[in-house]
Amino acid sequence: MKNNFLLSKWIIAVIAVTAITIFSIQFAKAQTWTSLNGPQVGKNVKDVALSNGATPTIYAADNSYLLKSTDGAASFKATGSVVNTPMATVCQPDNAANVVAGGTGFLWNSIDGGSLWSFKSGYVIDNLTSVRFAVSPITTAQMYMGRNYYNDNSKAFWKSINSGVDWDRMENFYWNTTIKDISPYPVQDVPQSQRDNILWVCGSGTDKGLWKSNNAGVTWDSPLLDTDNLISVAVMHKAYPSNSHLYVVKSTGEVVKSTNNGADWTPVFAAGNTVRFVRINTNNNYIYLATNNGVYRSTNEGSSFSQVNSGLGTDINVLSLAVNSSNVLLAGTTGSMYKSTNNGVTWTNVGIMNSSSVFATSTSVWTVSRDNSYVGTYTGSSWTTSQILSPGANIISEQVHRNQGNGAIFTSGTYNANAEVFRSMDGGSTFSVDALTTTGGKFLGVKTHPSTYTQMFMFGGTTISGVWKSLFSSANSGAAWNALSPPWETSGVYVNDLIELNISTGRLYAATSNGRIYRSDDNGATWVSGSSPVLDMGSGNIAYSVDAATIATTKVYAAGTNGIWRSTNSGSLGTWTQVKTGSYKVVTVCPANQMTGEQAASVSTDGSALYYTVNGGSSWINGTGNLPPPINNLYSDLTSANLYAATKYGIYKITAPTGLPTTTTTADGFDVKLEWNAIANASGYHLRIYKGAQLVTEQNSLTGLSYYPTCLVTGGTYFWDVAAHNPAGETNFSTQSSFTVSASQTITQNTITLNNRHPVLS
Repeated sequence: MKNNFLLSKWIIAVIAVTAITIFSIQFAKAQTWTSLNGPQVGKNVKDVALSNGATPTIYAADNSYLLKSTDGAASFKATGSVVNTPMATVCQPDNAANVVAGGTGFLWNSIDGGSLWSFKSGYVIDNLTSVRFAVSPITTAQMYMGRNYYNDNSKAFWKSINSGVDWDRMENFYWNTTIKDISPYPVQDVPQSQRDNILWVCGSGTDKGLWKSNNAGVTWDSPLLDTDNLISVAVMHKAYPSNSHLYVVKSTGEVVKSTNNGADWTPVFAAGNTVRFVRINTNNNYIYLATNNGVYRSTNEGSSFSQVNSGLGTDINVLSLAVNSSNVLLAGTTGSMYKSTNNGVTWTNVGIMNSSSVFATSTSVWTVSRDNSYVGTYTGSSWTTSQILSPGANIISEQVHRNQGNGAIFTSGTYNANAEVFRSMDGGSTFSVDALTTTGGKFLGVKTHPSTYTQMFMFGGTTISGVWKSLFSSANSGAAWNALSPPWETSGVYVNDLIELNISTGRLYAATSNGRIYRSDDNGATWVSGSSPVLDMGSGNIAYSVDAATIATTKVYAAGTNGIWRSTNSGSLGTWTQVKTGSYKVVTVCPANQMTGEQAASVSTDGSALYYTVNGGSSWINGTGNLPPPINNLYSDLTSANLYAATKYGIYKITAPTGLPTTTTTADGFDVKLEWNAIANASGYHLRIYKGAQLVTEQNSLTGLSYYPTCLVTGGTYFWDVAAHNPAGETNFSTQSSFTVSASQTITQNTITLNNRHPVLS
């Protein structure tokens, strides 16, 4: 369509008039990724906290971060920028937005559910190496913290009356002890004057034992059981104040009980197991023990205990245990997190895998855990989990790959300090180890020829019979492997990434740990440029990733510690240009549109951000959106135009936009206004304005649905088109529209910057 406009007479003032690009008044649309969750949480769930209710907010201190769920453990995500490796956490049960996390040398609180955190300084964190929290059952803003003894013996017990925002030392707790657990008294019939005041605290150290305070920690009775190191304490309400039952865990694993406020003690659980916590459900007085042998439960006040491990699988080393007012139980283990809503009779795995990589087809998704030897498979609604080898196999997984020719699933990485590749021919139910005998090193990935599925490559770095090898090939779908001898073969040089193109059937690109990209056109038999790389990123750099477009196969990208590089001539020597500075560990070329066949997405080395380009790297758009860091890997599904991100908190997916924008050119008052319709899944729009064959302007990160051009400095006909994009791809460009500026109104620019808008309809 064509609209004719006439430029009005200009009134030019040098000091006042500038060319300004004005967008329609709309807020930017965030990059929205869909969480597919995942089958397992990371190792070592050291502490869990949950709010009241049948669908509680949950906080979990795992091996690296503080996770949060707002849907009762259906899904988890990372909270804000809490320092790594939290040891303990607590939230206000009736207002879970108030949360506290503590770890070695740090203490933080948040009042907005973990998005923003406030760091606690001073005595409260000095040499903090152990921490335990509790909440008053009646005044829930009143929190208690016990920590390790250090130097000044008044630093062990602390109290907050404002949900952890401020903390006060209880200076009369003067024993030389590390506080291991805190138990406020249940509130059923405690007199009003005693509510929020009765506390039991246990610990270990020089002054080990069990202490009681009747005034919220201001003063303390003399310690009981002061000949034993104590691990945990819990109070069962029976009849205040004389007949409440105390349960205490000793460091030997023995659990003892008192029915007379600690005057006498009776063993109820024998020593032998590692018992970490005793917890009581105040609704039914069931007692739960968290042990290295799973969860034990007593329904008769400790007269007997039985294991309740159904559903825990092999992850029965329980590190944390919590129960809320709605009988929701959470158990954190060395391998995952589990939930029970039937008093521990059965448990459901509610964790999310620490996904190191992802592979997908149009119907299924596979991921592998980085540190607990599991493969997860997603088929549209739920995950199933299979174990690579037996528990304790010490597998550090780097990548998952599926051969679409025979359905074989491969994982690779380090096993018992040696490089290994594992293959499953039954959908992941069982895995076998490859036949190579290696010493040290690791395998970083497996790739299959995309049309000749029997041809495969394995890459990384390992020592075989005393010789360093980093690239292997297989002619029988991975049943047997042969070492190749590429030109970079120097001890300690890894192949970090490898691709093989579909159209150029023998073409390989390899990214190596000494900052180089190599190319072969005959499946690795020989290499272009001989022993020289086609790209050398420079001394001291690492080349992490390489990928090429599947449509415009001459476009190749490489990512490393000194930026992102691009070649428009099949990665030939001397054809590379640095298109982004910084350090990047993954680059993938997404399906993109059929006109260019090229759109690249890349992840920063620390995994904190994802960027993508729709104009060959001239500019980059932040596509991180709601992706939780760290982002470990990307995979572009060429069949259905999806981009997948493997993260610490499971798998996320974004689908490329579809359809073509329809456009109109109008006069909006005195302005030329270019408009287009919204496209599903679009995060932004890419607009081009031409005069003849000359590109006058290009805007690739528009977020609204209209644009006022400010580039009309000469008369004549202008053409424009627009496409929609997100990190997964870009649509084709719309049919070109045009508008005309009268030649009689041509403007000559000298040293003045002109505001050249305000045409009038001719």
